[in-house]
Order: sequence, then C-alpha cells, then structure tokens
Amino acid sequence: MDHETEIAHKPVDSEASASVSNEMRVSRREVSREERVSYGKTDEDSKEPLVGAEERKLVNYMANAQSAYRSSKDAAMETVSQLYMLWQATLSNAKTEGARAWLDSEVKVLNSVIDDHNKDEIVLSTRLKNIADGKTTLDQEYPIEGKSEAEIKVIEQQKALFLHYSSLDTRERSHRRKIAVDFTDMKTVYTNITRFGLRLLDGIETDVVSRYAKVLWFVCQHHLEEAVEDPADIVAWLKEHGGFEACLRRAADYRSDEDNDEKDDERIINEDADEHARSFVATLPAKAAIQLESKFATDGYVLMVGRANGGVMEVLGEVPMTENEVKRAVLHLGNEAETPANDNCEFFARVMALSEIIREGDDSGLTRDNTGSGPKLKGEKSVVIRKDENGRPLLVVSKRYSESSAVIHARPKAWDQFDQIHSDVFLPPKNIARVEKDLSSLAKRRRIDYNFDLAPKRLDGKKPMSPISMEVRYAALEGMPGKKPIKQFFWNALAPQDHKPIDVDHFDPQFTAELDVVRVVELLNTPYKEWLGLARGDKNRTNTDLIFNGKDLTVQITGISPYTVQLEKDVGGKFKLTFNSRELYDLFSRLEGQYAEKFIIKGDEAGLMAISWEDQIAYFAVHQPMVNAKGQTITRRLAPMRVKATVMEAAE
Repeated sequence: MDHETEIAHKPVDSEASASVSNEMRVSRREVSREERVSYGKTDEDSKEPLVGAEERKLVNYMANAQSAYRSSKDAAMETVSQLYMLWQATLSNAKTEGARAWLDSEVKVLNSVIDDHNKDEIVLSTRLKNIADGKTTLDQEYPIEGKSEAEIKVIEQQKALFLHYSSLDTRERSHRRKIAVDFTDMKTVYTNITRFGLRLLDGIETDVVSRYAKVLWFVCQHHLEEAVEDPADIVAWLKEHGGFEACLRRAADYRSDEDNDEKDDERIINEDADEHARSFVATLPAKAAIQLESKFATDGYVLMVGRANGGVMEVLGEVPMTENEVKRAVLHLGNEAETPANDNCEFFARVMALSEIIREGDDSGLTRDNTGSGPKLKGEKSVVIRKDENGRPLLVVSKRYSESSAVIHARPKAWDQFDQIHSDVFLPPKNIARVEKDLSSLAKRRRIDYNFDLAPKRLDGKKPMSPISMEVRYAALEGMPGKKPIKQFFWNALAPQDHKPIDVDHFDPQFTAELDVVRVVELLNTPYKEWLGLARGDKNRTNTDLIFNGKDLTVQITGISPYTVQLEKDVGGKFKLTFNSRELYDLFSRLEGQYAEKFIIKGDEAGLMAISWEDQIAYFAVHQPMVNAKGQTITRRLAPMRVKATVMEAAE
C-alpha cells in the first residue's frame, strides 16, 4: 500500500467501529426490505423513481466508491472519482430530476434504518443505567422463563449484544450512534455525499469523512461547470495535482487563498469607491454660503445643525465631529448625489433593493422529497429569468421552498443582451449574495459594469454546463498585478430543479387604479405612522384593508381609525383587498423610494394585488398576496413557476 493510501485508509482500532450494523452496509434492495418490515410498507408504497440502466449507474458509483475505499492501489483517488460521479449525477447543475429523486428516496430509507439503530442504542443505554442504579437486574431485562427454545436463543443473542455494549467506555458507546444524511443544507453537501456514498455513518469515522469530503470539494471547484463522463479523468486530474494527500493540503490552501483573495478584492473595491466618492464631493458646487468662522473644521469639512422653517433652512451652529464621522458624512453625500453611470447595474440594484420585502428563513413545511417527513426546508430568495407569455425574458424575484411570497417582475428598457436570453435560468444563492454585495452602494455601482454572456466559456476556456453567465467588470481591479478585473457568475438551468420558485398564477384583476407618490407618502405619514407606534406584537397581528370605492381609497388598519385618500381616476366599483399590515407597510415604504411619480394598482379579490410602475431604465411590478380575516395568506393566485424543459449540451 502506498503512503497516500495508507494515510487515507488507516484502520480505526476500535470494536465500536468494527460493530457497524449490517444494515449500514447492505444494498438498496436489502435496505428497502428492512424498511418495509419495520414500517409495514407495501411495494406500492415504495415505488422507485429510477429503473434500469440509470439506476444501475448510480448504484455502481456507490459500489465502486466503497470498493475502492477498501482496496489498496490508488484507492483514495479512485474513491474520490466515484464520489464525484455520484455528486455530478445527483446534486450538480447537470443532475436530472430522476437522479435527485432516486437520491432522496435512498436517503429516506437509509435514515429510517439509522433512526431505528439509534433508538436501539437509547434502549441499551437506558437498560445499562437502570441496572447500574439498581432499579433492575440483567435477568429482569432479559427474562427467559416460560419462553420457547427459539425465543430463548434470540434473547441470549440480545443479551450478548448488551454485555458487549456494557463493556465499552462512554466514548466508545457514543461512537456507536449513526449520523443521518441530510442534503437540505448545501454547505455540508460534500460531507453528506461522502458519508452517504461510502456508508461511513459512525461518529468515529467523522475524520475520515472530512478528509474525503475536502478533496471532493477541491475537485468539484475545478469541475463545477464541466460534464465529466469517465471517473478515470478525475483520477488522472488528481495525479496531475500530486495525488490524494497533495490535493487534501491544496484544498485547505485553496479555500484559504480564495477567502483571502476575496477579502483583498473587496477591500480594493471599497477603497476605490470611497476615493471616487470623496473626489466627487470635492468638486460639488455649494448650494449656499454664509459668512461664519469655523471652529471645528476637519479635513476642510464642517457639520452644521439647521432647522427647517417654511421652506427656509435656518443654520443654528456648528458641531464638532471626528475624522471617521467626517468620512462617513462625505461618503454618504457622494453616494447619494451623483447620477448613476451604468443602467445595467442600476436595474439589478433597484430590483434587489425592492426584493428586501421578501422575507427568507420561514418554515415552509416542505421537505426535499415532498413528503411530510425529514428536515423542513427554509424559504429562500430566488432570482430567475424566464420567458413571459410572449416569449420575452422577464426577471422574476420571489421565494422557493415556500407556498407564498411577494413576486417581483422586472424588465430593463434597453439591455440588448438581456433581451436575447431564451433560457429559463436562476441565479444560485451564493451568486445572489455576491450581486447584493456588489450593488449595495451607489459609490460601488459607479465602478462596476454588469453584462450577460449568452455563449459563455469558463475562464479556463472550457464550455460550461450553464446556459448563460454574467460577467462583472470591476474598474478598481483593472491594471492591478495578480487581480482579475472580470469575474464570472453562472446562471443555472431552472427546469431540472426539484423545487421551483413561487410565481403569479391565473391573476385576474377586477379593477385598475392610479396612485401617485404623494398619496403613498401621505399614507405612510398618517395611518401607518400610528401603526408604527403600536407594540411589536400588536403590529404583527394586525391586518390592513384597502377599500377602493369610486375615486376613494380607504386604508383601514385593525384598531386604527380609517384614512381616505383620493385616487386619480374612478375605479368603477367597490372592492376590498386585505393584507398583513407589516407586509403592506414594507411594500409602501419601498414605493416611496422609487424613481416614479405614479403607480398602477390592479386588484383581484381572489387573493392578489399588483402594483406596477416604470422609471427611466426599467418596468417593475410587485404582486402582493392577500390574507384572510384570520391573517392566513391566500395562495390561490400563486403557484410554483412553470417552465419548459431545457436541453443542456455536454461540455466539449
């Protein structure tokens, strides 16, 4: 055995490890039988999502990985290659719905057996404690009086297992507990696919799982957008990079270097944005000048306290401020004052700012395999480009892993590359976070350029699996040694995803109304100002009725006097829409900051209101779901997004 394999496969000298239950090592078919015996399930209850060659391929990946793990020559690298193929088929952007369904079914069966095993461990632990405390005896725990010969044989076997358990120390007993496999948290996906593929489920095997998961992660980072057809290619790649142990070290260095590079890039980008904001403020013309000697000037700037009085600003005096306070004030002024230079960035920035009305992290009640069992998925913001009913691309921001969400639709007025997108794609969560960070301030946006690549290639020249990518050019990084001024964010095909985000479904508006921004501000400053004064618990329990009657819009918040404003036009009837007060306040607060003077409201009393507007760069619409009298969201006009299948070409 070579040094690399010897380290990777060093056996654990422990009876606890050797006593891994047979259920953990058996095949899919055997585990399925075990599950049916344990839970009384029929063959009809246990239909398998895949049959034939595709299922055999997935099972072979697991079998080959386990076989390589137990063998000698190049075992570690071969193991990783098979785990990679399993990951690619079931969890990567190239996965199929059938393969992912197969994985979810396998995990459900495996976790059922793990759960039974861990319950048995609790029984053994309880019996041991009862005997140690003198509450019972060994013979009382395993009585044989009056039992048949066959029953006595089973009891003696159980007793022998208990005696072995009682001979272990506390640490060894804790290692007998199995660790369940969970793919709901994508941060641990490589650990879980390793644990699942190799059936390394004991706590004592955590270190081994961690080693393989790190190397698998390292391989995946270099093949994320590349379709690999032969696991031998992964073995060859690992050898080119020094073998298993070398890649294990490189994985740690790569993650560290990647984090350090990211932090350094972010520092440079922020400093560049700050410097340009300061330079801009230095050239701003003064709005007014007064003859007054400064006492507290810092870097040539002063902070004045004034009083608004009937359209006149009365200067009361100067107050001291620190250098950091000066810096923040100057940067704030520079950030707010300059007209944005890049419409593409502004489009995404305005949509992402608007999307803050979408609350994440709620318990959806949904699970990965759409059954009632297993860990519940948390609501997660989703950014999608899909084709509308006319075949034109539309940006949709809502939530997935949820049954309800505000839904934002947006389309830029003049962005050629956007108009040429013909695939239904979504932006992965990590890339959403990157976009939000990039566009968080106007000062940064002025130094960034966003655009789409409709025939993308990876930076290494190979063809990716993603249909489009977003190229981001950072002016701050141009010309800097060792820096890459252009970064690439891939959008993934939406069709293969198991859970589609929420979208509008069969919206049938009964009326149209116009509301200007002055009325929006009036509502925020009057009925909602009173609502803001309520205790937090009281605010969250209130509903708001919007009553449209002719040219009147009456806002009726639970427990607060109704307030009426005038609409631009008569709606031609009387209609009532009911919303959660917090959600409607968040929406109106966002409307106040839009670059628009007028908003079009369309209402469907069956459960949805749409508010649309346009500014100089884009069209926007927010679809807000209603609630019933009990405050429960009405989902009648919402449904998982429907998309057409996308055929992806394999990488060349």
